[in-house]
Amino acid sequence: MSELMAEGEALGPSGGEGGGMPAGGIECPAFVADSCDFLQCVVQEISPSLVTRIVRLGFSIPGATPPVYPSITEALMAASGSGVAEIISVQPDTYVEDVSIDLSDFTTVLMLISANGPATTTIAGTGTDVRTVTVTQSLAAGATFSLGTINSTASADKRGFTITGGDGGVGIIDVDADVKIRGNIISGNITDVFVAPFEFEGGGIGVLDSDSVVIAYNDIIGNELLVSTSGGRGAGIYSACSSLWIGENVIDGNVIAGEYNAPRNGGGVCVDGGNLVLCSNDILNNKSIQGAGVWIADVSCGPASDFNAHVESNQIEANLAYGPATGTYEWCQEFRGGGMYADAGDAADPTRTFNCRILLNRMAYNDINMPTTVVLPVVGCDIVHEQGGGLFVTGTLLRLVGGNFPPDTPCGETGTLCDQLLIEGNFIHENTARQGAGVWYEVGSTALGSPDVDDVAARGALYENTTARNHGDDPDGTGAGLFIAASSSVRGDGNVIDDNVGVPSAYPPDWWVECPQARTLPFLFGQMPMIPTAGDCPVDPFDLFGNDSDDADAVLVDDVDAPPHIAGASSPCIDTANDDLVLQRSADIDGDVRDIDVLGIQDDPMDPYFET
Repeated sequence: MSELMAEGEALGPSGGEGGGMPAGGIECPAFVADSCDFLQCVVQEISPSLVTRIVRLGFSIPGATPPVYPSITEALMAASGSGVAEIISVQPDTYVEDVSIDLSDFTTVLMLISANGPATTTIAGTGTDVRTVTVTQSLAAGATFSLGTINSTASADKRGFTITGGDGGVGIIDVDADVKIRGNIISGNITDVFVAPFEFEGGGIGVLDSDSVVIAYNDIIGNELLVSTSGGRGAGIYSACSSLWIGENVIDGNVIAGEYNAPRNGGGVCVDGGNLVLCSNDILNNKSIQGAGVWIADVSCGPASDFNAHVESNQIEANLAYGPATGTYEWCQEFRGGGMYADAGDAADPTRTFNCRILLNRMAYNDINMPTTVVLPVVGCDIVHEQGGGLFVTGTLLRLVGGNFPPDTPCGETGTLCDQLLIEGNFIHENTARQGAGVWYEVGSTALGSPDVDDVAARGALYENTTARNHGDDPDGTGAGLFIAASSSVRGDGNVIDDNVGVPSAYPPDWWVECPQARTLPFLFGQMPMIPTAGDCPVDPFDLFGNDSDDADAVLVDDVDAPPHIAGASSPCIDTANDDLVLQRSADIDGDVRDIDVLGIQDDPMDPYFET
């Protein structure tokens, strides 16, 4: 074991030589789809005695102990092939260079850290069609790598860099070894050309086909993609077909701009397939056409790919899905997901699975700015969509019955494989969109493998969410709180959907269900909604509410310097169960425990928190 590993935490989040136990004694977990525990393993204080090389701008003292080099690139070249753990400490200054690292040139551990933190130590890219920092792995074996570190979670204890000036900030490409990006300020990177293999992707950080990347305690601010007709994805962070942990970052003010006749996905975060854990980030003021704050889907990773996403305890606020005030569009614009956009796919490939949990997030003040004047020349394109101000979810969930599947499958039945979508405990408030200002839900379901499985098709589930004070700002602005699109399939209970505003007031402001309705099982709302009128679904309210639902409004409290929240147990709709059998579930985002009619969810295999 190297001296570095003996002194403290190993670099990787998984076991073996790339992972292990930090000094505090908490085991660093392997990747799991439903845990934020990796945040316990990102602190790593480095003793000065472990530093193997020093970088000081303009100074070269190769015979010193440790040796001193005038640039980061020269220090890396000297460390290459040394066969030992390398910790390179960079002294305060501005280093104008494009840093390229092949982890196959290093044997065990490589750390590139700053001596005094990102406020005084800058890597400034040349901006000549390359990223500021690029990390690759040309051979099967490669060292674990850390770009920056943090001595503690206090901001003053960051030991990363300001990374700026490149056609993209940091790129991680085809790396099997563990990588950590910690304690950096990644800002002011403007991508206006293709930088292969990225195509206007990952303005701050881009990750491709990599197995284990942790991005924690960074400020990823003010990066920009100036896209052409090919579009752009992930002005802040972009990842494709990789395993990614993202936690405790500030992702603020990243923008996809330029050509408007092209898709632009994920102003803050864009993740295309692989494994994602997104926990406790502030995702603010980002801009794109779809998923201005967060965009997740699996469209690039090919057949037999499994996409697992766990999105928990993030502040997703003041993001904007936007376009120009006027213009001629060559494709049907879909301004969707001001806060977050999630796509389960179309289930055309039964070898692919989609498992997504969206838990305990606050999505607020997100907006969709629909162009006021547009020309739509495309045949069949007669509308500019503006949907899902807080959250937009779409796609088809697949349940596959029969076949040779493991006995321990997501749906808990031998020979069954199914997609999962769980939206639980979120507070979605004060968002704006034309339709579904709080939540637009457009997730269908299908079942394959048996002629009699329609009743047990995979279904999305919404539990214990609060959707309030959202504003549908168009004359067709139905369902300002929750819009359930035609042929959707969903289960739910314990939700409070109240005090939302639609225009005109004749439409149900809190929720709306389009026809034909596939399936909506028991829901619970803050107030009894209007029964849909002729031309829309004649839904029995008890199919939506559960038994004897409370028809009183929820009580919302406005605190100074804090978001609005439900007034705890004193508010109606917190305890609305009337069965003798009651399941007391986990607390919502404000710590209020809601009791739910157990009959509404007792047969739901897709909720991991259900216990009899």
